[in-house]
Formats: sequence, structure tokens, C-alpha cells
Amino acid sequence: MVRTKQQIRSSKAKGSALEYKVKESLEKFYFSLRSKGNIVSLTKELGFQDQYDVKIWRHESKEYIAIECKDHKVISWNQAKKWFLKLEKVTPGAGKHYLVFHTNRQPHLVMFRDDGIVVQEFEELFGVKCQRWKGVKE
Repeated sequence: MVRTKQQIRSSKAKGSALEYKVKESLEKFYFSLRSKGNIVSLTKELGFQDQYDVKIWRHESKEYIAIECKDHKVISWNQAKKWFLKLEKVTPGAGKHYLVFHTNRQPHLVMFRDDGIVVQEFEELFGVKCQRWKGVKE
């Protein structure tokens, strides 16, 4: 199946919105820790595109957390696991790896490693709801 330019543009916009939602939600989670030098940022805002979308720098442990965001109509377990393993492979220096994914009409889920690969709802894991991104108002 060949996708049209409009379909590609639409899917990129969906993914970009999820990146901003995750960043803003995690800023709220790390807000109390922020005074200690923890920084939540998008890699594209740092001036480069990387194999992951959101980076959290943890000052006290001198490590970073790599987060990849995926927003699709349907995501199979095999596809999510493939994305997660790729994330681990391309960011070996990261302290933790998270794959945040969302499908239509489903909660935001997070895949991470803890005695194996685990999937948990975003809100349960981080204690904040993955908030709707309001965008930039001019």
C-alpha cells in the first residue's frame, strides 16, 4: 500500500504532538527534581534529530533517560518490542529506556525493562496523566 503525501504529513503531526505531550507531562513529574539540575527536552529542540524523541538528563547520577514516542492506529506487541530493542541498541549510554506508545482510543502505554520487558500505563508509572498538548499560541 502506498501512502499519499497527506497521510505521511498527518502521521508526522500525530507523532510530533505525542512528543510534546510526553515532554510536558514528564516536566511536571520531574518538576520537584528540576532544581537539582534535571532537564527534560526534545532532541529536535536541542538542534539535532536522534534515534529517540525525548531526553531527560539526571544531574545527580550523570546519566540520561532516552524516550521514543510512537502514535499509530494499531501497534502489535512484536512491533512495539522491535522498536524498544532498537532504542536500547542505539542508546547504550542511557540509564533507562522508555517506549511511550499510543493507539486510537487507548491509554498511553510505556514499555521499559525491569526484570524483563514490562508494559505499564503512563499515569501509573510516572504518577502524572499524559496531558493533551495545547500547542503554541501566538
